[in-house]
Amino acid sequence: MQTTELGALGSTAVKWRNTFGSSSLGNNAETWAIYGTCQCDIWPINNHEQIRVSQDIGIGEYYISVPFNEDVTLADVLVINGISYQITFVPLHMTWLSNLRLEAKNYNNLGR
Repeated sequence: MQTTELGALGSTAVKWRNTFGSSSLGNNAETWAIYGTCQCDIWPINNHEQIRVSQDIGIGEYYISVPFNEDVTLADVLVINGISYQITFVPLHMTWLSNLRLEAKNYNNLGR
């Protein structure tokens, strides 16, 4: 079943992960780096707009399926077709799963 599911994933995601280190001034510095790619599929759950400080913000919520053994955490961002998706939910990694169905959000279709 896992092999069949892997063959059905039609897109590719670039995986970004943030790390923290010290800047030249000794302050904490956040750095984003690509740590790999994976096959995926994505489809919308819900899209809506909010107004914050007189600015419309489009928020899209999505399911993203990746292979069951993929290394993905809540701190990651997946970039699919040039659009960034912040991971908001990762299910437990269980060997009986055929894939991981992540939940993610995108704000105003921002790219990374």
